[in-house]
Amino acid sequence: MWRSLFGWARADRPDGVRTFGYGRQVRPLLYAVAALAIVEGVVIDFLIGLFTDSVTATIVAAAIHVYALCWLLGIVASLRTRPHEIGDGRIRLRNSVFSGLDIPVSAIETVEVCRVDGSGFSGVEVDEDARTATLRHGDATVRLHLRSLEIAGVGVDRLDVTAADPGAFVRAIRHTRTQ
Repeated sequence: MWRSLFGWARADRPDGVRTFGYGRQVRPLLYAVAALAIVEGVVIDFLIGLFTDSVTATIVAAAIHVYALCWLLGIVASLRTRPHEIGDGRIRLRNSVFSGLDIPVSAIETVEVCRVDGSGFSGVEVDEDARTATLRHGDATVRLHLRSLEIAGVGVDRLDVTAADPGAFVRAIRHTRTQ
């Protein structure tokens, strides 16, 4: 989170690695939550100061609010600083500052643009019965058909993910598969 927050202004990438954003749909929500956190922090700090004489309580509450705001902004920053990556025979699918997935390009049978409605962050969700997985930030926009790849200990034949430019992401995966 801290690395994303401090690296927001620059995004260095290794040579030969293509990057693709995600999270366009959830970014406005995260900005709104950050704005509300600022307002809530000011109100709580004011109320603590109004009803107590404790300077320590006010400082602790302010510190907690600043830390929480840093986390929120770090998550927003990670949507830019930790994009999906394609290179070196693999696809690294990111989940903000949280876990992600490394998929060998050789495990992909086909890839297509799709539209699976959703909201918010999914993390990595696996449906063992359907042999599917999802890693989305808002709507899923790309579908990977896999050669039974194991995700979270479950054999998965399909993975739906979010990419800001699904057409370019699909073309890059197809291009990487033919190399």
